[in-house]
Amino acid sequence: MDVPTGMGQITMVTYEGDQGLLPSFMFGYLQPFLSSTIIVMDYETHGGHNGYWDNSWTGSTAITAENGNTFIKTNASLNGWFMNCNHQANGAPAPVITNIENYVLKFDIRIDAGVTGAENAAMQVIFHDAWHWYGTGLFPPTTGGGWITISVPVSKLSLTGTLDLSSGTYGLNGGPIPAGVSIDNLRFDPK
Repeated sequence: MDVPTGMGQITMVTYEGDQGLLPSFMFGYLQPFLSSTIIVMDYETHGGHNGYWDNSWTGSTAITAENGNTFIKTNASLNGWFMNCNHQANGAPAPVITNIENYVLKFDIRIDAGVTGAENAAMQVIFHDAWHWYGTGLFPPTTGGGWITISVPVSKLSLTGTLDLSSGTYGLNGGPIPAGVSIDNLRFDPK
């Protein structure tokens, strides 16, 4: 479980010392929520907040439900808003997080088998109308068709002090993101 998420290979070593590499594959797993997890965006209904309000403004995504889970998925190549929310002032719950440098940003991602190019998407993370550049590599090249959790140090986004999400727009923006990329549970967890 301590292996970083990403592409990698395993070296096989025989008793005689011969070595060989297995084909590359994705290392990663889906991390559970903690009692201290702060959910920012998810697509299930919480209180008066319906996750369907957070659909992209691009028309290239669909809110999708599978096996009791609801998430957002690209249904066409996308350049622009992937996840967005700008309705906190209308009663949607939104956190105010003090000492944000003590947290890690996380989200769950699934890339359908056969989809290529997700790692090339140049992305920005938006919180309280402030745009934080990440660049390429936020998404892995593959997840093997399963869900994994991505962790981003908040220092990579230059977040410090208090992060107030009670107003303004927030989400993920960038591209090009290929069809077949799904995201869920944008959240903060303590380090």
